[in-house]
Amino acid sequence: MPVSNGSNSFSIGRDGAFKLQVGNQTFDLENCTGFDQKQETASVNVDPVRGLQLFGEIPKGWSGSFEVYRKNAELDRLFAAMEANFNASGTLLNATLFGYIDEAGGGQTIYKFTGVSLKMDDGGTYAADKEVKQKITFKAQTREVK
Repeated sequence: MPVSNGSNSFSIGRDGAFKLQVGNQTFDLENCTGFDQKQETASVNVDPVRGLQLFGEIPKGWSGSFEVYRKNAELDRLFAAMEANFNASGTLLNATLFGYIDEAGGGQTIYKFTGVSLKMDDGGTYAADKEVKQKITFKAQTREVK
């Protein structure tokens, strides 16, 4: 839930929900405990013989990660199926990742990452009386904001 006290409002990280779509399957990441995103760019620097330097950043997609508490084998099975699909056909399955952010002033912003490549960065550690946290990293071709 966003925080608002008059003219001051801000997000505190509890105002997001995330979903992952692979093929015709949708995975609700309801146990998501952290999500980060960043734009990837290629820097361009031009040093003209006369005048000041010129700089630019060429968009090269997005990357990030999310952490979830394992509630069942759903994500494990997804990654096993993606691996089996690649081994059988040589085809990589891409995903679509959605982020739904409730804004402090009301309304909702939707992030849609397309052409998403996924990696199970950490499948989790199993120990007595401890939750199992899994970490997924991603790279996306594009991010739309609605």
